[in-house]
Amino acid sequence: LTVVDGLQDRSVRMLFEDTRGGLWIEAKNGLELWEDGRLTRMTLPTSEGYRLLNPALLAATVNVLPEDAGAPLFLSSIWAAIERPDGDIWFGVDGGVVVFRNGRFTLDRLNHSISDLQVNALLEDRSGTIWIGANTGVARWRDGTVTWLPAADGRRVSTVICLLERRDGTVWCGTRNGLFEIR
Repeated sequence: LTVVDGLQDRSVRMLFEDTRGGLWIEAKNGLELWEDGRLTRMTLPTSEGYRLLNPALLAATVNVLPEDAGAPLFLSSIWAAIERPDGDIWFGVDGGVVVFRNGRFTLDRLNHSISDLQVNALLEDRSGTIWIGANTGVARWRDGTVTWLPAADGRRVSTVICLLERRDGTVWCGTRNGLFEIR
């Protein structure tokens, strides 16, 4: 696929294939879905009126996120994607996690107060826990609760670039300062 075929930009930063065979493509100019031989540009909403996914904050709306050239910061880049067993697709973005559920996008800021949060990696382990690797460390999402964690040896985990679950169930974080094990 190229711009000649309708791709919005020639620079592709993220690819993800869902269980239905759809290919999600993130390029500089946005998110697109290649499905059944068609390329569809996915319209991501602006920051106004976003409902948070965290159950304790369902009544809150996000209306204070910074914007860059008219695009909300949290939608400026998509760095990672996973599909949950229920069919929800989670995207790691600047600002948190955007979830595609029933044809709609919603944002979760992951109980994080830092405005420049960047989610670089997502992993769902065999127990159903979601691990979130970000520029501020690593978090565990379990039963709707987000917990930010240190490494197994107690050190602060720096910018997490990738995540891996080992056969023994431990989660490893690839960072700018080496590898860290999370138990």
